[in-house]
Amino acid sequence: MSRKNFLLILFFICTFLFTFVPLSAQEEEGEIIIISERVGKEIDQEEREKFSLFQGINGFQSAVFIKLPDNRYLLKITYLDENSGELKIKRSQHSEASIKNSGDYIDRFEEIQAEKQKNQDLSKPHIVSSDSGEIQADQDTVYQKPGTAFFLELGGKPGCSVNVDFRINKSNRFSFGIHPLYNGSIIPSLMYYYLGGKNSNIEVGGGFSIIHSGVPDHFTRQLFHGVVGYRYQKKSGKLFRIGFTPLIIPDGFFPWIGISFGYSL
Repeated sequence: MSRKNFLLILFFICTFLFTFVPLSAQEEEGEIIIISERVGKEIDQEEREKFSLFQGINGFQSAVFIKLPDNRYLLKITYLDENSGELKIKRSQHSEASIKNSGDYIDRFEEIQAEKQKNQDLSKPHIVSSDSGEIQADQDTVYQKPGTAFFLELGGKPGCSVNVDFRINKSNRFSFGIHPLYNGSIIPSLMYYYLGGKNSNIEVGGGFSIIHSGVPDHFTRQLFHGVVGYRYQKKSGKLFRIGFTPLIIPDGFFPWIGISFGYSL
């Protein structure tokens, strides 16, 4: 073997030994450093849970940070292997900056968590108290219209009618009612309402009734109802409506004024 080949082989052997074997040896020669006085030299299981560290390591037992003689930094984590039941070691190299960031995270853990919680709270709808003591939603809260409402309407369809209406979505409602006619018969009515506002609403809508003539499968007249008015309705409580409620029939157009009283759920 030539001297050149011998030196080449020796170089590869030294490189192998320096790369793979000395890590444990250097580790033994290295210095365990304290990244935060709150955890000391070794991070145990209790400190891991307290500061939410190494959550991806199953079977975690302990962790130490080591400064190697060549000024590199090593994190050594001891964990229990779930399959073999043996203690094993996971090593990873870190920069000086990442070590410092880890220490700052532990030192400022409560402050960081409080800031994180504050940011999460700001992203959610808030409930605030007004000067009157009433609990009301702030501007970021999605306002929910009341659900089902029952009301008695005077005028309107015309005459007197008993009605129930249901919320379709935030601004749209559908109503079903019954009202008597001059000949003593009672007919149903259907109405659609669009509401603009919160508790106090501008109300616009329309609907119809069908009068049965008494002959099977034969309807003789349709009545069309409209409304442009004001509605006050809380999510749970009293309901009040008033507005212009014209009536349109084949014989002509009849202007009416309607007023309603009821209760919403």
